[in-house]
Amino acid sequence: MKRGEERIAVEIKSFIGTSAISDFHTALGQFLNYRIMLEAKEPDRQLYLAIPLETYDTFFQSQFARMMKERYQLKLKERFLTGLKHF
Repeated sequence: MKRGEERIAVEIKSFIGTSAISDFHTALGQFLNYRIMLEAKEPDRQLYLAIPLETYDTFFQSQFARMMKERYQLKLKERFLTGLKHF
């Protein structure tokens, strides 16, 4: 996907499981694996994690999620979040 001149990839996660933390661990692991592969094959492409807006407004506001987002440099975009409000 191209956004202007920026090349991006978007990993979409629904967070519909019974445990947000379990869904997060799965999403984080997949995100990190995809990022490693993109760095090797398409280093100019930026990877973003798209999640439902409700998940962002709740789970991703916790101290744990904010720390993990910073440590693992998770890129979330409001534009993607808004567009994925209803899974």
